[in-house]
Amino acid sequence: MTDTIFYSMKLKGNKIPEQAFEKIQKKVKPKGVTSKWSVTVNGKSLVIDFGDGESEPFCLSFNGRQADGFCKVAFPMGGELFENEKKSEWKTLIAVLHSVKSLCSEISVSDDYDIADEYFKSLDYKFDIRELTAAETERLDRIFGLGYTDHESFLLKIFSEDTGRDFGENWEDAVRPGLRLNKDPFPKIGALWETYIYETSTLKKKCLREVYQADWCFVFGKYQYFGDPPAEIYTFCLGVGRLFSAYDFIDNTWGRGANVNKTFYDKFLPAFDSADEYGRCKLSYRFMLSVYDYCKFNFVGKEAAGKMTEEFEKTLKK
Repeated sequence: MTDTIFYSMKLKGNKIPEQAFEKIQKKVKPKGVTSKWSVTVNGKSLVIDFGDGESEPFCLSFNGRQADGFCKVAFPMGGELFENEKKSEWKTLIAVLHSVKSLCSEISVSDDYDIADEYFKSLDYKFDIRELTAAETERLDRIFGLGYTDHESFLLKIFSEDTGRDFGENWEDAVRPGLRLNKDPFPKIGALWETYIYETSTLKKKCLREVYQADWCFVFGKYQYFGDPPAEIYTFCLGVGRLFSAYDFIDNTWGRGANVNKTFYDKFLPAFDSADEYGRCKLSYRFMLSVYDYCKFNFVGKEAAGKMTEEFEKTLKK
């Protein structure tokens, strides 16, 4: 099967098409997934023939400094040919488009399945597990010394201290008592993120309900969220959920969550499996804080979060 990738770009005033073509030619190397690709430049146009008998040729043609168009690309819905960046034709073409981003004042990428835009954005991000600060290490030692020596109970204690809520020591009881974790993930972790409000690049110091008002419905006397989580919340759920083994069935191999996944499996798990209790708490804390940093999360506090929600609910009653 194929996926149609749509693109639109406008070069900066001091840039020319030939510079974009040069970057693309450097990106398309004669090895791996691009070994069969051939690149041809003719005037203000560049054409890539994928040489696979499945994808249509990609044409980047400028009219002045503006270019837009689309291309059908081979798109397996799973497996290594999709997940492995070095073998995926789909991901590689998006990376080729991303290679000219620095030359553009405007650029956008989308596709039939509404996943290309997020993958395109993910190429601006890098995720790794950072070290703890002195204050964070002191907090680690204090909480571990209180007897929270299991990494799950340790992290729940962090949540409890930050939000002023008692989550207890059991993850399943904390998010939704009596329900299995593998049934409906986001409403369950929503028990945390709705009160564990953060200021992100998207939220702009507004409560989550206010920003995503269209996805909230009034059901049984209470406002509930029924939309797809925004990228920051999805990545938070994915990353922090991994620490509780709560979301092993959720995958994200195309967006920012893919970077979290890769670090979790390649770096976190090998170190976690060989660590003692203290080492596991420390590594989990490092990973959790790294997810916060990656999502540009800053805790604004229970009182501030409450005021945000209160103000939003007032507007609903007007």
